[in-house]
Amino acid sequence: MEITLGCFTRPWKDYGVEAAAAGMRAAGFNYFGPMGMSPTRLIDHNSTPEDVAAIERVVKGAGLKFSIMMAICPLTSVEEGVAAVNRQIDYAEQLGTRHVMTGGASNPDQYETYYAIMRESSEYALHKGITIMLKPHGGLSNTTRDTIESWKKVNHQNFKICYDAGNLLYYVGEDPLAHIHEIAPIVSGMCIKDELGGMQGDVMVTPGDGLVDFPAVFGALKDAGCAGPFVVECLSGESLDEINHEAVRARQFLEETFAAVGYTVD
Repeated sequence: MEITLGCFTRPWKDYGVEAAAAGMRAAGFNYFGPMGMSPTRLIDHNSTPEDVAAIERVVKGAGLKFSIMMAICPLTSVEEGVAAVNRQIDYAEQLGTRHVMTGGASNPDQYETYYAIMRESSEYALHKGITIMLKPHGGLSNTTRDTIESWKKVNHQNFKICYDAGNLLYYVGEDPLAHIHEIAPIVSGMCIKDELGGMQGDVMVTPGDGLVDFPAVFGALKDAGCAGPFVVECLSGESLDEINHEAVRARQFLEETFAAVGYTVD
């Protein structure tokens, strides 16, 4: 089974989109995931078409394609949330990515608002060939089973899960393998994130250096038929040179690990 392997911008948040694209390309990644860049999100509902076009030029100029895009979901009202998410879906369509990821909600008073927004925006995205995904991120997606229950609440064919083993360790100290076979059938993508220290530990860790058993995680996802995309969210390192070095290490580790479980990597 062939999968795509990309990298999010988060490790390069202090260095700009040009440095992120160059670092990913030099490390051998072919796919670019828009996420956080100082001082704001790289692309969100407040971005203009001109903002997005400028980022597209940089990324494609570096020879990269777009992978999972992190979307902001305002929870002030269903109407405002749907408008904001749908605008980001339009940007995802423009950039050529087929997956948009959200982080859920942390305030229980806003859970129902989130579910309602996701139902409407999942339908909108369906007609554009784009899948919306929820990642474990505390709150309504605190544990694996919380994440599954939130998926059930949305109850839309185009709403799936973006698996994040590192966040399960970070938010609740949950062993990512404890319930992976329950969630794997509804996983459509993965944020590759390692973690050290258990609950509230450190996630700025290069994959393979922490507590996550990636061979077991990837094996379970492959057995369930998950074809990704897979995108690295975090790396260790602080200076630009250190981050770029860790990107190379991550790519090498992941290629070897995917190959061992039967995935081929683009």
